[in-house]
Amino acid sequence: MEYLFLCSMGENRSPTAAAVAANIAREKGLKIRTSYGGIDCVNPETPGIVEHFKGFDKIFVMEPYMKRDLIVNYNVDEKKTVCLNIEDDYYRHDPELVRILENLLRVEFAFDLKNRYRAKN
Repeated sequence: MEYLFLCSMGENRSPTAAAVAANIAREKGLKIRTSYGGIDCVNPETPGIVEHFKGFDKIFVMEPYMKRDLIVNYNVDEKKTVCLNIEDDYYRHDPELVRILENLLRVEFAFDLKNRYRAKN
């Protein structure tokens, strides 16, 4: 599985989220590759960008406008985008941000595992 984490500039929330997700995946023995970036730094006109986004199994965004942007401007499937609803109030690896992300992502990973199990049976 490949997960992409997006915040506005790719400096604080999304790198923290990618690191937290990688740690949870390691703990659970899951094969998940994480990447991060900033949605406000990307131009829909950039060659190959739409295909780039489509290459991820799931895209996590921090704020609702980011999800709308992916769907409207990059034609990303709404079903593979998850809004974490985390405001731009944190620095990279802020302990409170890490705690919030751990709680949210553990739920997401449990949901993914349950769905994968159902698909196999």
